[in-house]
Amino acid sequence: MTDFHEDAICLSGVTGTRLKSEVLSRYYRFWWNITSGGERDNHKYPTSIIELNAATGEVFIEETSETIFGSAGHALQLKFELDLHNSLKIILVENDASCYSRLKNVMKKQFPEFPVEIMEGPVEKNKINIFLLNLPLEKALFEIEKIEDLGNAIFFFDPLRMVEWKAIEQVAKNRIKQYYATRTEFIIFIFTSDYFLGRKSLAPFPQHNLANSWTPEERKSIDEADNLFGNAQWRDLILNSKEISDREIDFINLYKKNLHKWFRYVIILQFNPKDSQIYHLIY
Repeated sequence: MTDFHEDAICLSGVTGTRLKSEVLSRYYRFWWNITSGGERDNHKYPTSIIELNAATGEVFIEETSETIFGSAGHALQLKFELDLHNSLKIILVENDASCYSRLKNVMKKQFPEFPVEIMEGPVEKNKINIFLLNLPLEKALFEIEKIEDLGNAIFFFDPLRMVEWKAIEQVAKNRIKQYYATRTEFIIFIFTSDYFLGRKSLAPFPQHNLANSWTPEERKSIDEADNLFGNAQWRDLILNSKEISDREIDFINLYKKNLHKWFRYVIILQFNPKDSQIYHLIY
């Protein structure tokens, strides 16, 4: 269940959520400056940042009781600061009604210059190049296809723990039409250690691959990982009694291998919010 503080989604972790947001903010700027053509070409080339799990645009850090921009907020801030460069498109997709309504509140509060009614309206009539879509992924992709010339594009998948492989496939097939075509980048968030340490309703993986011996809670975690990988072939490599740290490395390397189906370059960034917790941003 998602908690909110005013319009911000509640998450804990100075070295988790806040650090992740800062890394993405800096990267968005760095990436845009290069892929838009830079100052020499007056940033004339079209670019797009597509947040497929935009949430509310703000995050409340429970440890420090502060509200900061999430990645969607940073993308909007970048757009706001680049007023003259309308070639940058920001596309925010959020399927959850509670998050979406708060996202609109944040935009009205932080960026009143951006008219929400236009951003929610028909994409073909939107000339400000910020698009709000309160839709599930499949319908959102259909609407995104109507937007002219996305150019170089980042697609950011930022669910609370992981994104299903079928969603990765759906976006990739929609965007990448030729073998290892360029101009497309994915950033994917996975809270890796949750599968090995457990969290709230998610049980840690068992240390064996004997399906008849799994508890219902363990089976639920394994089913979720099946959806993450898009198959059950990962089980033999991961469900064993090796050290957790070794299994986590095998887990994320196997996922990296999956992504090479679509991408020549896959870069793994590891973050340790606290203790033995590990999450990864995959570029």
